[in-house]
Amino acid sequence: MNKKKKFLYAKALMFGLITVFVIFYTPKISFQQIKALSESNKYTEQFNQVKAVSNFKIESDVNNVLQKAANHLKDKNPNSEIPVDDPHVVFSIWVLQHRNVALQDLDWLWYKAPLELHYYWQINRPDPLVTLEYVVFNEVGYMGVFEREHEKEPYHLRTIYEFDRLKTWTPMIP
Repeated sequence: MNKKKKFLYAKALMFGLITVFVIFYTPKISFQQIKALSESNKYTEQFNQVKAVSNFKIESDVNNVLQKAANHLKDKNPNSEIPVDDPHVVFSIWVLQHRNVALQDLDWLWYKAPLELHYYWQINRPDPLVTLEYVVFNEVGYMGVFEREHEKEPYHLRTIYEFDRLKTWTPMIP
């Protein structure tokens, strides 16, 4: 009987030590962070090397700044039929500003910029609520993840991946 009590005391002591360690010494991780990490791993698997990852909240200023820049380009050429809330327009503005390229107007951004600056872009919509935008220059690529809550709402930039190159050329970018 005495040996059985010692075993139970040892079990209780181990459980207590593990509990104290978990409560006080491990970082606090929320379910949102776990979800974001799993999504990030899903996207980074398609790249050889990820150079940088930037995450944004819906309330982030980056979405407002990019939308103002798109509206400014629309004001330069009001006859343009290119929608300013298109994820490709917003992401192209971010990439070219990131590379310190001056923007002319929406038509230039959509039609002439890829030819003049020698970059390729592609869009991938895995579902109606998520849009993936790829822009690949010779030495570096960028992928923007745009999400929205409902199909009627506009897309918001959530994450930007800067990568070396794609592993299996999927999605196919020339």
